[in-house]
Amino acid sequence: MGFQPPCSPDDEKKALSASQALIHDADFKARHREKPTHFTRSRRLLFPVMLLLMLRKGVKSLQLTLNEWFDGLDAASVTASAFSQARHRLRHTAFIELNREAVVKACYEDGGHRLHRGFRLLAIDGSTIRLPDFPDVAGDFGEIRYAKGEAVAGARAYGIASVPYDVLNGPATWS
Repeated sequence: MGFQPPCSPDDEKKALSASQALIHDADFKARHREKPTHFTRSRRLLFPVMLLLMLRKGVKSLQLTLNEWFDGLDAASVTASAFSQARHRLRHTAFIELNREAVVKACYEDGGHRLHRGFRLLAIDGSTIRLPDFPDVAGDFGEIRYAKGEAVAGARAYGIASVPYDVLNGPATWS
């Protein structure tokens, strides 16, 4: 039996359409910004722009990615620092809801996917990522202590990145 992705081309179109609708929805923005005053002024790093920039997968430097994005819009670019500051105004829950409402519903709601004993079978690959050295980051994510010899030399904040894969149906999404 050959590989069949969990989403048909029609499902992918539904997922894209649902994603676009959510990203531009005022209620969605209100639910997923840190404060009611964030993303209210008309600037270059608007709420939808931030989401789309963060969803882009790339290996280039952040500044190069920003320059390419804004060159494509014929607009002046922004600094990596401005992007980082705007990123702090966006709640992580936006990506959870976007995934659940757009991707999972579009790909799995019809029941046309393979299950193992009634469940989706997901494999997860993970990695740790060193986070910036800020007290609030360490408070949110915790720290891992490191040593040189017998003595504790310091502590650093780390996050965990995980990618699920639907073993029976292809690339997976969180539900």
